[in-house]
Amino acid sequence: MGKGAAPQRRQVLTGLGAMGAVAAAPARRPPNIVVVLADDLGYGDLGIQGSNLIATPNLDRLARQGVRMTDFYASANICTPSRAGLQTGRYPIRTGLAYEVIRASDTNGLPLSEITIAEALKPDYATALVGKWHLGHVAPFWPPTQHGYDLFFGLPYSHDMKPLSLYSAGPGVELTQEDVDFPRLTQRFFDRGLQFIEDNRARPFFLTLALTAPHLALFPHPDHAGHSRAAAYGDVVEEIDSQVGRLTARLKALGIDRDTIVIVTSDNGPWMEGSSGPLRDRKGGAGWDGGYRVPNGPAFSADGRWLYHSDTARRTVFRFARLDEARLGERQGQPGNRHEYRLAADNSGDGWQGASPGRDRRSRSLRRADAGCQKPARRTDPV
Repeated sequence: MGKGAAPQRRQVLTGLGAMGAVAAAPARRPPNIVVVLADDLGYGDLGIQGSNLIATPNLDRLARQGVRMTDFYASANICTPSRAGLQTGRYPIRTGLAYEVIRASDTNGLPLSEITIAEALKPDYATALVGKWHLGHVAPFWPPTQHGYDLFFGLPYSHDMKPLSLYSAGPGVELTQEDVDFPRLTQRFFDRGLQFIEDNRARPFFLTLALTAPHLALFPHPDHAGHSRAAAYGDVVEEIDSQVGRLTARLKALGIDRDTIVIVTSDNGPWMEGSSGPLRDRKGGAGWDGGYRVPNGPAFSADGRWLYHSDTARRTVFRFARLDEARLGERQGQPGNRHEYRLAADNSGDGWQGASPGRDRRSRSLRRADAGCQKPARRTDPV
């Protein structure tokens, strides 16, 4: 980048909380990418993050095999704004979704003018979003197939909102709905996600598994109910761990585990049942880390080698997919609407001037001072 140049779209950071890694050698093909996005999972809810009440052996093992980020921040401390940041790589306020969450009675949503990760990865990738959307449930914002996803199977918003149905949409299939079986919802999400993986194993794919757990209300699967020392909350987290183990086993059985990156993270900090670990505050809190500093995920690389890089999930996805930023700019075609604003919540040493925590009372989310098109400056204060 030239001196004083505005940051390009590829440098946009988002919130998916997760690890960052850059492959040291090119893959045989663009790698498959799976993002497991938990709902309200706390920084201290995993064994490898210090929990002694919740058993997460599969996530712990995956973390040891990959790379973790221990200082990663979601783009907001509540659901809708965080998911808007994840999908677009932009401050939620720029999408019009920074204030509160979308309610069942609301008619707003993620503007079609925004470029989601799924759209950015087209046409090279098959794309699917399985699970919770919560970025608009009326036309033209709904369903997620309007935003670059080939397949959608999931809920329009949080599972504690009504009316509620489980929807499906995909190529040649009109939007259909069915009743929700709450105790088996996480299992159904993974079932459909694994089917998508099998159907697209011969080509690059991008899958977001946006879970409803461990958000309240808690509905443990019968196979996990009553097992955890952390009561029902621990039961549902342990089910997530079990399903992630099932996911990685299926990737290995299909022979694509070394061609697949798996990212595990959360949309924001925990509510009262979860643990923020050593951090102060929790979901909805903007003054301290607990609301937006989230569990970091493990990852595979296509060739098993890593160069550590402190980054966010969206940028990690772009790097692994070798996304052509010039081509993306041409596809966007609106110079005045370029995504030129990166979140300053990384530790790579190239943050923005004025990047410091602040409280935006209207959005109820952490905001970092927006440098706009200011010249990048090396940051000396740790985030």
